Formats: sequence, C-alpha cells, structure tokens
Amino acid sequence: MKKIIMMAFLIAIAAAAPALCDDINIAPRCRILVSEPANPAWDGKNLADNDIGPTKGWLGFFDTQNPPWTRFILPYPASVTKIMVMPASYTELQKRRYSRPKKISVLLKGDKPEVREFTLRDDEDVFQELPIGAKNVYEISIVINEVYPGVKFPNQTGFQEVQIMVSPETEMVSPVGSAPGTGIASNPVEETKIILAKAEDAAAATQTANVPTGTSAEPKKKGELSPDEQEILDLLRQLLQRLEQKFREE
Repeated sequence: MKKIIMMAFLIAIAAAAPALCDDINIAPRCRILVSEPANPAWDGKNLADNDIGPTKGWLGFFDTQNPPWTRFILPYPASVTKIMVMPASYTELQKRRYSRPKKISVLLKGDKPEVREFTLRDDEDVFQELPIGAKNVYEISIVINEVYPGVKFPNQTGFQEVQIMVSPETEMVSPVGSAPGTGIASNPVEETKIILAKAEDAAAATQTANVPTGTSAEPKKKGELSPDEQEILDLLRQLLQRLEQKFREE
C-alpha cells in the first residue's frame, strides 16, 4: 500500500513539474501606455486583459513620420524570455479590416538599453513569438514602423493582445516595486532612433579602428608611387648608372 501511495505521489510531482517550469505572462501586471488610440473602444488597457474577443485590443493611427507605439512598464526587473503578439483584428465582422503590423522595433530597457527589430507574418487571430532572452528588463516599448496593406481602415493598426513572458525564477525572487526611470515621460519612437543611431556610429567607429596603422583611408591616385615603390625605383636607377659606368670603363 505504501508503494502505491509513493508511486502516486511521484506521478503527481512529475505531472506538475512542467507547469512549474513554464514561463509566466507578466503583461497584465504592467503599467501600459500607448500612443493616441484610433478608437476609444480600442484602448491600451485591452492589450493585456487576457481577452482576444471583438474590440478587445488596441488600435493606433499609423503614420510613417509618427508611428504608433505601446509601452509596458514592468512591476520589477525581470528576465524576459519572449514576447507574444497578436495583430489587432475584427474577423467576426470582416477579415483584414485593419492593417497588420509588419516591421516593428522592440525597445528593451534594462542594464543597457537596446533595440531589437522584427518582421511579423501577415496573419490574424494567431500569436507570433518574438525571442528576447534579456535579463533585468524593467520597460518594454513596441513601435510599429511598417504595416501590411489593410482593407477598410489602412491607417489603423495595433495589437489584439501582447504577452510578456518571464522566467519563473524571476517571478519568485524579484521584489515587487517600481522599476527605475519609469517616472520619465519620453517617446519610444525617438528613443529607438537614438539607440539605433548610436549602434550605427559604434559599428562605423569599429570599422575605422580596424584599418591597419600607416594605411591611408584615401586610395592613391592613378600613376602615383608609394614610398616603398619610389625607393625601389631609385635603387634601380643607381644600379643602372653603375652598370653603365662600368661598361664604359671596360
């Protein structure tokens, strides 16, 4: 009888183990900010309400000069494994009613701010996974830079639901509290541009630093001799002069 009870106990632990290791969706606990909604019914609070029903998402106005964005302020720094996003849609009324996000920038704020860029599939009513794998993240912004063509409202785009998945050990050990810097009002679009520009400058500086010392950045002009080539030519001239002199003496 004891063996049966022990086996049943071990089976219960084995069945519960995968659930204990699953990532946790922290989005419903985040403070959510968004750019101007295109429709009051499609407000930012719908992004993490665990509901993908009709009008239960967020829609923003799409403009290439001022793209729509959403920001999630985490309750504490966390290890974010991935982000799950579902494009905003109203398939119950009409498929491809709104423009689906195509190219997005994900701004991660943690030990060091960075930007990840993704291209989404042109799918509705399905979650798409964005691999992250970043630690100590306390704020996440998503900027929609480009969209797939819509049908009825091409200038409206957004997400039906966003899930921010964190590792379970983060959930258990991290203290609850305000994340650093969350009181500063800023525009994720401008922040993303600044970080990308810095990354490009750093790459250019690295490329310049890799140029060997003593080499000129500008190519030499056609017909122009390098210092080494000029020295060899002078030596050849001296040799020819000596040979000619010796030939005359003989």
